[in-house]
Amino acid sequence: MKAFQKSRRKVLKGLAAGIGALALPTPDASASVWEAFFQKHFRELDKSELQRVLARLEKEYSKEFGKDVTVK
Repeated sequence: MKAFQKSRRKVLKGLAAGIGALALPTPDASASVWEAFFQKHFRELDKSELQRVLARLEKEYSKEFGKDVTVK
């Protein structure tokens, strides 16, 4: 019986994941639905933010693959 017990944290994480999945548009949704979703949930990065993101990705990928990586 103990094998089926879940901690409060695991239950809350599962609920959060389920609610998050329900918040996304379905894969077969029209382009306008996806466009509205992205417009509501994402914003355009300015140049300095973009440079920070690209630098972070280059660092992560270089570490992962063991060689210099350039992200454009």
